[in-house]
Amino acid sequence: MTPLQIVCGAPNVRCWTKKVAVATIGTNLVYSRRRGLVIKKRKKFADEESHGMICAEDELGLGESP
Repeated sequence: MTPLQIVCGAPNVRCWTKKVAVATIGTNLVYSRRRGLVIKKRKKFADEESHGMICAEDELGLGESP
């Protein structure tokens, strides 16, 4: 498995050792606040490429994030 760089600006995601759920490029998040959100490669902070998104429980249909 090849490591992917995923850039996240959420203030509650700071620790490098956290285990998180991610959606990679091409994933369709049907439970997202924006139904049908399809993950794409993006340039985020300081021109760093992000190859996915760290998902909150509500984006996965597992509950409600605060």
